[in-house]
Amino acid sequence: MYPIHDLDDYLRRRAEIGRLFDFYRLVDPETHLIYDFKHGELIQADDPSCHAIWQRDEPCKNCTSLRAKIENRTIVKLECNAYHFFLIYSLPIDIFDKSFVMELIKDVDDSLMVNAGCAPDNTNIMNLVSEMNIAILTDPFTGLFNKKFFLTDVPATIGQSRKNGSPYCGAVFDIDRFKHVNDSFGHLIGDTVIMFIAELFKETEKTAPIKAFRIGGDEFYIGFSGLHFLEAERICNSIRERVANHRFGSGGDQSFSVTISYGLEEYDFASAPSIRSYLDEIDKKMYEAKNQFWKHHGIGPTSDF
Repeated sequence: MYPIHDLDDYLRRRAEIGRLFDFYRLVDPETHLIYDFKHGELIQADDPSCHAIWQRDEPCKNCTSLRAKIENRTIVKLECNAYHFFLIYSLPIDIFDKSFVMELIKDVDDSLMVNAGCAPDNTNIMNLVSEMNIAILTDPFTGLFNKKFFLTDVPATIGQSRKNGSPYCGAVFDIDRFKHVNDSFGHLIGDTVIMFIAELFKETEKTAPIKAFRIGGDEFYIGFSGLHFLEAERICNSIRERVANHRFGSGGDQSFSVTISYGLEEYDFASAPSIRSYLDEIDKKMYEAKNQFWKHHGIGPTSDF
């Protein structure tokens, strides 16, 4: 990071920051590289990455710079390293027709009003900040990552995969005829179905390089880092089979099973489609799989078995 009094006049005019902040830096959210801007020239910093200052080996899960770029608006977060607490404003900015994010950073050690009950070494506050940042990223019911994080993590992970020269696959899962489950057995039983599938994803995360998100009521997304299509397909089929073989309910007439359909696509770095186009293609494949399910059973999406 750079002292705020060193800020170039060009950036100072764009930010209107006065004396509110202590540091600044320019971040390329796709490469995670850091830059300064002096006398009309971009200068790459010696820092290895934007997340190194937080003692992390990988991009922040709550990366506000990437979110600021995607949503084209200012995003704010509270972050900490082993020594200090920082308030960070991430502002999207274009320089030489290239998109960056300017991070304006305030050291709030002396002004953060959360001192009561805190340990002298600030450990309690650090834990609180960490818990808050995790809560922002997760679905409160299942504990999976949420849709807000999904919208920023997928482009960030694909960008990292491109940089590393490794493959990336994405899959959308949707529970077949979930409305029928809720209507027939009640929403509490429907919740057990959601939780069972969520726990399957969490279990799979322990043995495979995947990241699972809940992106809708009964819709989920899995990102596969470093896996080609056939490897990801094997995991998807295993999850689908385990769901189909599980019995829900209390037994007898109240016992039932469900199935899930999925669409899977490996990202093509050669053609480099937009993230929106890539996700649309996955959705299309998921609905094709769901149509095959309905055709196989001779039913419509809302009819009874």
